Amino acid sequence: MDLSFRNLILLGRQWWWLLILAPLVAGSVAFFQVSRQQELYSASATVEINPPTLGTTSYSYYDPTIVSTYRELITTSAVLGPLIERLDLSISEGQLRSQISTEPIDNTRLMRISVSDTDPATAAFLANEIAIDFAAFAQERTEELTSPLRTAIDQQIEKTSADIATTQQLINDLLESPDAASVETTARIETLRQNVQDLQGTYRELVVSANRMDLEAASAQTGVVVVQQATPPGAPYAPDVRLYTMLAAFAGLCLAIGAIAVYEYLDNTTKITTPYNELIGAPLLATIPVIPGLGDAEHNQLFLLDQPTSSQSEAVRLLRTNVEFAAAGQEIATLAVTSSGPGDGKSTVAANLGAALAQAGFSVALIDGDLRRPTLHRVFAIRNERGLSNLLTRPDLKWEDVARSVNDLPLHVITSGPVPPNPSDLLRSDRLKTLMSQISTQVDIVVVDTPPALAASDALLIADATDAVLLVCRAGATRIDKLEQAVAALPDSARVIGVLLNRHERQPGDDYYYYYYSSDSDDGPGNSGSGGTWLDRVKSLFAKTDPPPRVVSESDARST
Repeated sequence: MDLSFRNLILLGRQWWWLLILAPLVAGSVAFFQVSRQQELYSASATVEINPPTLGTTSYSYYDPTIVSTYRELITTSAVLGPLIERLDLSISEGQLRSQISTEPIDNTRLMRISVSDTDPATAAFLANEIAIDFAAFAQERTEELTSPLRTAIDQQIEKTSADIATTQQLINDLLESPDAASVETTARIETLRQNVQDLQGTYRELVVSANRMDLEAASAQTGVVVVQQATPPGAPYAPDVRLYTMLAAFAGLCLAIGAIAVYEYLDNTTKITTPYNELIGAPLLATIPVIPGLGDAEHNQLFLLDQPTSSQSEAVRLLRTNVEFAAAGQEIATLAVTSSGPGDGKSTVAANLGAALAQAGFSVALIDGDLRRPTLHRVFAIRNERGLSNLLTRPDLKWEDVARSVNDLPLHVITSGPVPPNPSDLLRSDRLKTLMSQISTQVDIVVVDTPPALAASDALLIADATDAVLLVCRAGATRIDKLEQAVAALPDSARVIGVLLNRHERQPGDDYYYYYYSSDSDDGPGNSGSGGTWLDRVKSLFAKTDPPPRVVSESDARST
């Protein structure tokens, strides 16, 4: 798939309805779904965190572990459980936890505690109560951490005080003893006095440590402080209808683009951008667009005569010109028109090409070579009593005897004649090449409508008996691999001059003649200049007119 800028523009013009419809549907569905959801309000309380200093370890607010610890503690059962019980809330811890979100404010010691609820007052109330309970919990937690150490110091102070009193009592008892003046007693008294001094020093250090812990405990009382209470919000924060609608519309656009890309990548059918030269070695000669009013009705298939100013008619004229160019290098006296499969419109193309060549002044013999499912007699509204099958079985019969003239054009139509039981055997005889040679000497060009190349061998036999082959494929329907198989099935002697793309959905800018010779163009051929009002042109598309009589030979007066 060619992703050039021009092709992307053409794809956008081709699939504009999907590129608009997909975002519109996705956005509408999202709008109705989101707008029906219950509105949620968010209220936030702000707390200041002052981590305490315990012993010799100093904790910083910017320590990631401290930040994570405080954020996780807010939503623990130790905080939420007592809160639910105290407020007698009718929700579980999990439900309340899902409503809470915490967010530290960068480069500060502040943390925001947010609560969402369907009621704005309830959201603000819960945010404030959670902040208060968390501050109380932090205080109790600090006291729990400092209490064991403070108790141990108090116990050491009491024990040291008791040791001092006991030692002092021993000194007093020794001083009052009868042998207080002895050398041994005096030495012992000095030792005990030294012990008392040491114990008193230890006592003073313990008292200082106890006082320091009291100060730390006092500072820990303000570890978490509520600095800003939550207030009821004035507008909900969710659902954001505009945001989700835009996201859904964008997602719909992306899905549409993806679907188009996948479709174009997987699309293996012929189109105007197909590289025919690379695939089958023959160029694209012309494209016949689809125009309303020129449908599949049999009496409308000869549009070159019924609608001479239509885009289809001008496309056939372009095909005629390109066939002339192909004949400039090597003469084309007989031309077979075939397709890879049924339904591609080869009979319609053959009929209109024959009429276009006749309008250009060429004498043309148009032969219906489809002896299985003949069509040309219905296109020209003539009887099919005699035709090609009679010429192949009766050498004495002249082709002029079975040909019908069309209007005042040098166009001679030879229908298929009665359907034989063995079309392939009949076409395989040397009589076909002899007949083609005879007719081509009396007219400028012979155009033969053949069966589909992959449906029967008839087309291959006719291609071997003609000078050139024109392949007809239907845009968006004929598979490229089938077209390649049809070319490969043709005999080596067959000369494929090009491809005609039929029923192409016209896109702006595809080809110049689409605009210049369009039947609804003001300055196109056959128009007086203004082209009439738009209403007149629309009415003309749906106007039902009987086609003019085409067969003028006496033998055709009885045609149906």
